[in-house]
Parts: sequence; structure tokens; C-alpha cells
Amino acid sequence: MNRRDRKKVFKLQEALEKLGYTLDRWGVDGWLGDETINEVKEYVRDNDLKEKYRALGGREWKNYLPDELVDEIIARAEQVPEEEEEPEPEPAIVVPEPEIWVPPNFHDYREAAAKKRKKKGRRKRKTNALADVTGITLHQTACLLGNRARLGFGVQFTVSRSGRIHYYWDVQDRCYHAQNVFNRHDVGIEIDGYYAGIHSDPVQRKKTFWKPKSRPNRKPLELSDEQVESVRNLIRYIVEEIARRGGEIIWIHHHRHTAPSRISDCGELLWKACGLWAQEELGLSDGGNGFYVKYRSKSKRKYTQGRPTPIEWDPKRQYKYRYRPPEPTKPVR
Repeated sequence: MNRRDRKKVFKLQEALEKLGYTLDRWGVDGWLGDETINEVKEYVRDNDLKEKYRALGGREWKNYLPDELVDEIIARAEQVPEEEEEPEPEPAIVVPEPEIWVPPNFHDYREAAAKKRKKKGRRKRKTNALADVTGITLHQTACLLGNRARLGFGVQFTVSRSGRIHYYWDVQDRCYHAQNVFNRHDVGIEIDGYYAGIHSDPVQRKKTFWKPKSRPNRKPLELSDEQVESVRNLIRYIVEEIARRGGEIIWIHHHRHTAPSRISDCGELLWKACGLWAQEELGLSDGGNGFYVKYRSKSKRKYTQGRPTPIEWDPKRQYKYRYRPPEPTKPVR
């Protein structure tokens, strides 16, 4: 199936959603992008089809998917009986112990998210060892999720534009939000909205703003005060929660640190408002000048790397936004 076959892509995406493989970021939009391909790969893994479809993870999956596989997914979804739409679940009432501080506008959906995952036949998430959970990674969603609960979202926390905090997965659950390295060590926070890589310069704002082909007129947003306050409160909560369990959070990262294709994530506005704040107020570290992660990419079968915090985000740093580290020959971490 070629990515230009929009009608069939629509059918595939609808089938994936029906089988429990959620497309929370872009939804059923008819575009064969990374999110759809990743969910198809997850379907292959869940159903032990790696031997049958040996192209899993190969370059040929970038532009099309095997017709036989697509037809199988669509046919299997047609066998699933239609379900009545369930009302949005009420968040669990948080009754903290006296010494545990919980941020305002905090909504715990962990139990509801786990039930939905089990109902869809998905495997239980792996648990990271407490000693391995040492950092927090900040993301921008690059779309608008709103205040609605997204129980299939693959990250521990989301923060809406109005400052509503959604807690989907435990801080020790392994969520696949920032490549293998940070998935094992960091708690992920997705901050709702789309922001430019460099916001302070109007010219660079346009050049460093990512937008999908389906949204050509999209323009970068400004941060809301409610969102900034909630993100800061959430970072403090995570630090205190891990400490209460006997661990320690020492790092504050952005997705750019580990993803070569996400150089604008989380963006200048978010990093200055929340990343630098975490370093100054809570004593966390972003790894220092020039820090970025090198690792072996399983999908690309080669060593790859992220990019360091640019000087446009933090005046104390050395490298510019467009700096590209040399190709690594072996992973550092």
C-alpha cells in the first residue's frame, strides 16, 4: 500500500483504532506517517508476525506497507463487534497522605488507562527499576489535545493549555516517548501545543516551526501562564514522588537530546520557562554544555545521536540551534 492511497490509509487507521492501537497524535487523517507505521509494527510484534514480515523496521516501510499485512489488519478489525461509546471515565479521587503534596488541577487516570489497555488485549507495561528513574524529559505534542482524557497516550503525563494535568502511567512504568535511552531512565511530560524551535527571532520562528502537510497554515503558539505553572508544579511533584519512593531525579532533558529528527522539541519557549526553571529552582542538570545522547538505533541499524541544548535556548550553552554533532561510531550511554 502506497502512502498516496489515502482511502486505504483511512481504512487502515480506522482498523488500528478498532483493534486498540491508538493514534493519539494525528488520529485518522489519511496520512501514512510515523505514528501509523509504528502502530502497525506494534501489531506485528503483538501477533508474532516478525518472521512473516521480515521488512519490519526496514527502509521500505517508510513509504508503503505490504498489502497483505494491511488487508489482514482491516479484515481482523471487521470481525470485532461494534461497541457502544463509553462515557469519559471520571478521574480517580486523589487522597494523598498528609506529607505528600499534589499539584492543583491534577487528575489521576492510571487505573482507567490500565483497564483500557487490558480490555484491548495489550501487554502490561514493563516497570523500570527505581534506581534507573533519574530524569524528566519535556516534549511538545505538536498538536492540540485539549482537556479530554487520552487513555491510550504513551507517556506518563500530559499538561493541557489550560493547565490540566493528566496522569496516565506510573512514574516507574516504561513509556516509549523518547527513544530507548530515555524510556528506561526518564519520566515523560507532553506539553500540549505546537511551538517553534526558536521563538524570539521572527525569521527563525518561521524556519524552525514544524507543521504537518495537512496543516499548511498553522502558526506557532504562545505559552499560557496556566500551562507554565502546571508544568513547573508537575516537575516538582515528580521529583518529590521519586524521592518519597527512595530514588532521585537529577536530570531535566528535552526530546532534542536524543532524537535527531526532533530538533525543535521541546522548543525555546518551553525550555526557558520550565527547563531552565528546573535547573535554577530544583538543582536539576541538563547534562552541561554540549551534552547529547548517542545510542544504537534498532530501527535504522546504526549508531545515531540527538543534539545538545542550543545557545538560543540557554545563553550559557555553546552550540547553535543548527549544530549537528559528528556521526558516532559507538554509543556512549
